[in-house]
Amino acid sequence: MIQPVAPENLAVGAGLFWNPGAISYLSQLLLAFMLSAYLARRVQAERRQGRDFAPTLLFCLTIGFLVPALVTALFHAMSGGGWLAYAMPWLSEPSFPLLSMPWISFLCGCAAAAFVQFAYRFPRRLAGTKRESLIVGAIMVAMLLVEVGIAIRTDIALLSDDPWMRPDWFATWLNVSTLWLGSLFVRQYLQAQRVVLAKQPTGILAGIRANLQACVRAPANREAKAARGFLIFALLPIVHTTALVLQSEGLLGPYPMDILICWSVLAQLTGFTLVYLGYLPERSSFLFKLTTISVVLLLATVNGACWIVAPGYFSQFRAPGMVVAGQEVRFSPKVDGGYAVGDVPLAPEPVAGRIVGPKGAQVPLPFDFRFYGRVYRTIQVAGDGTIGFEHLPQPTDVVFRYGARPAIYPLLVAVPESGTSVRVRVHPRRIVVTRRDRCAPLQERCYGFQAVLHANGRIDFAYLAMPAQPRFQPFEPLAAPWLMGITPGHSADAAIPANTRPIIRDYHRDFLTHLDRLYAPIVPFLIAAVFIVLVGMPLLFRGFLVRPLERLLRGIRRFRDGELGTQVNVSFNDEIGYLTESFNAMARSQHDMVNGLEAMVAERVEEVSDIAARNAQLEERARLSADLHDSVSQTLFSAALLADAVPEQWCRDPKLGTQALTRLAELNRNALSEMRLLLAELRSGAVDQSPPGERIKALAGEFQEEHGASMHVEVNGGGALPPEVRSTFHRIAQECLNNIARHAGASAVRVTFEGLPGQALLVIDDDGCGFDPAGVEGDHLGLQIMRERAERIGATLEIESISGRGTTVTLVWMEQDDG
Repeated sequence: MIQPVAPENLAVGAGLFWNPGAISYLSQLLLAFMLSAYLARRVQAERRQGRDFAPTLLFCLTIGFLVPALVTALFHAMSGGGWLAYAMPWLSEPSFPLLSMPWISFLCGCAAAAFVQFAYRFPRRLAGTKRESLIVGAIMVAMLLVEVGIAIRTDIALLSDDPWMRPDWFATWLNVSTLWLGSLFVRQYLQAQRVVLAKQPTGILAGIRANLQACVRAPANREAKAARGFLIFALLPIVHTTALVLQSEGLLGPYPMDILICWSVLAQLTGFTLVYLGYLPERSSFLFKLTTISVVLLLATVNGACWIVAPGYFSQFRAPGMVVAGQEVRFSPKVDGGYAVGDVPLAPEPVAGRIVGPKGAQVPLPFDFRFYGRVYRTIQVAGDGTIGFEHLPQPTDVVFRYGARPAIYPLLVAVPESGTSVRVRVHPRRIVVTRRDRCAPLQERCYGFQAVLHANGRIDFAYLAMPAQPRFQPFEPLAAPWLMGITPGHSADAAIPANTRPIIRDYHRDFLTHLDRLYAPIVPFLIAAVFIVLVGMPLLFRGFLVRPLERLLRGIRRFRDGELGTQVNVSFNDEIGYLTESFNAMARSQHDMVNGLEAMVAERVEEVSDIAARNAQLEERARLSADLHDSVSQTLFSAALLADAVPEQWCRDPKLGTQALTRLAELNRNALSEMRLLLAELRSGAVDQSPPGERIKALAGEFQEEHGASMHVEVNGGGALPPEVRSTFHRIAQECLNNIARHAGASAVRVTFEGLPGQALLVIDDDGCGFDPAGVEGDHLGLQIMRERAERIGATLEIESISGRGTTVTLVWMEQDDG
């Protein structure tokens, strides 16, 4: 039996029911709130540290705007009305849940605007897009202002009992912003891959090919990885759109669709956050990542379970007081203006009369029909069989306290896809409105009923055909019979007596109450479980994971600092325990190996010391050999040549022989002096500190005195050269002059020396017979010693000679820059 709607049924909050869709929005809300709170803390921390917190702030605003958006979406899901209208008849019109619902699009738009600005700045500021980001931001702000106007307009309509909603086409700008967001992350990825869009290769096709190649290449750096991660999760709305298309084509049922969308939103929120925190490892928390993943798995599991059990629980619902085929309900007018309701024997009228099309029709009455104290001469018959008086009734009319205008609802249910037939038959004393659905084979949604309006004000509902068990859906009120009854329109007010209130049986609300009994207890469990995970998981991770890892890391640091005997206690026999045991074994092995190596190193040090001593002796012998060759050996060689020539000179001219003997004695004294000088250097380690220019002048003077050749000597600087360099230049100059004396037969010799801090140059050339350097055969010790001396100080020695044209020896030294 149906009764007048009581005022308490219209109280604030009385019309919110928990269902699987509401559980999904609650899960997303809990996750968004947790992530936004964490990001807000990160913004404060980065601001205190003086970092650039703009990207984190924009990302925090993105998720932060989703929190109130999900709250309003939760209210909408709990009202159970789907997108038929924001209001439902059991919601109080001035209530916050009702008035907040039109603001969902505005809040989602704010999140989209913040996220687009974030995409311009993460992972790096897109080059040359400062003006572009300002223009895009201004456009989105303009769209948001329009959304504000639409939301205000919708709230005013709700308060005025007008089911006005925002045009569907206006949501296009949000879809465009999603596509633009994807393009921004593509550009971020290309920029990170070192592909600058503003500098394309030659030709359009070449530029497109280069960008495509950059897109398919593996990420080159952390920026590219982060941009790719955000791009993947930013394209998840495409999954939503594809799922909607599949559902419209009948390839995807409503329950897999809802599970997919819920899980994809959870994955999107989590993925964005983890990718962002993964890009900033020094600013993120390892425990927070693990805890977030645990919370997401918990929410996904609970949501999946809620949707999996939903079909079976839906099918268990039996609407109380549901009319059945063969039943007739009579509304008899009373003197006080109300109606008495009761069942009467079925007495259907013949199905005949005027056909009413899908757009409805206005029908004049042959009598005055009194309805809730008002008199009407015409009725409006809708294409679904409902009857209005002041205007053509619409399903959205009932969302305002079961009817903003007077109407009669024999059965408010959607017309099947196969269509229906509505006929109106006019009698002098009654009007008969009949609906007969065109039922396809095996179709379950097939209805047939009549509404008879009598001249005395009586109303009869006769039910000719009804499904055995209508299938109710939480967000599709018209999928099954929503309600039946009559409503006086605006007279349905709590201040109006009960006899003038709507007399409605709301089957859809009974169905939502049925769902609420199952899903309402899940809400505190879910909130408590999330709280336990947020508090308990960090404690568990800290005890079982973080602390053992910290102990192992401290041991590794001590081992790295040289404490090779470090051992770490094993906390648990798990993977970390195995890793700890492996580290302990490695540390013991290293400790034993190092101790063994110390003894081996001591033995090898002794051997190396002996080898080094022998090498030093060999080097000293080589140096002594070179010095003897360059000084004493050359002098003795000259003395030997002179001694061989003395007998012949003495025979020819005793005077010349006497001079030769005197020169021979002088050479012997020079050789003895040079030998003493070498011995003194070997004993004291001291080196002649005289400038190389003076020593080279002395060598040139001796050469000219002994051989009578024309000498041209030019000496500049050289006092700041290192001792080894001065000695090398002196010895090589000495060897060159000796070679000229022995082999060249030159008449003119030119000696040039220039010495500056950090560089020196020696050039000695003659006009002698010359030789072919490439054709020199045998062991020529002088040339070899000259090259070895030059290599020892890092100098360059060049010998240029052509047979018959003389020889030029060039020695260049430049100090090497170790920096």
